[in-house]
Amino acid sequence: MEIAVSIRTIGNSKGIILPKQYLDEFGFGDKAVLEVDAEAKTFTLRTAASPRQGWAEALESHPPEPLSAEDRAWLDFKDNWL
Repeated sequence: MEIAVSIRTIGNSKGIILPKQYLDEFGFGDKAVLEVDAEAKTFTLRTAASPRQGWAEALESHPPEPLSAEDRAWLDFKDNWL
């Protein structure tokens, strides 16, 4: 898919305005990753993944294993150093 966009001056920089429809459809938030291919003279814009994206689903799909006797012993250990 190709979309024609205008390059606009923003201060001393240049910028492009992307249609909100596509930003929403592709899940863009406040940040993105711009890949630059100098040889091909192309830019590729992709969504920036959240650092913890998918963690909740991963934890839900792997229920915790029962504690071993050794694990329970460590949890019940009384620290008498003081």
